[in-house]
Amino acid sequence: MDRKPDLERKLLETLSAFSPKIEVAKDAYQLSVSLHTKRAEIVWPYPLHEVFFDFWEEDCKVLSESFEFYEGESDSELVEYLGSVLNRFFSNTVRVYVQGKLFKTTELQYQQGGLWQPVF
Repeated sequence: MDRKPDLERKLLETLSAFSPKIEVAKDAYQLSVSLHTKRAEIVWPYPLHEVFFDFWEEDCKVLSESFEFYEGESDSELVEYLGSVLNRFFSNTVRVYVQGKLFKTTELQYQQGGLWQPVF
């Protein structure tokens, strides 16, 4: 896999408040970010199709989640999206919200102004 220095630079700049560390393993980028007792591990293959998140508080995994990134979307869009998701996670109180009885859906939410909103 060829590394993308511009992408890495943009990620490091955008996420600088969260002590970002970027590694490349085989054909995937691995990004680690943390702030205080929260941590997130993000992995995405390159070329990009799906992004995988693991969110942690203290030493407990809060949630694993993924989203599809479509062909044609730029590296800048990826950086902007990662920045907004991680900023909501690190800057707010979060919870895992489970909805449904038979078919459960799980959503990571953050609290802002007394309301709970999805992190994604």
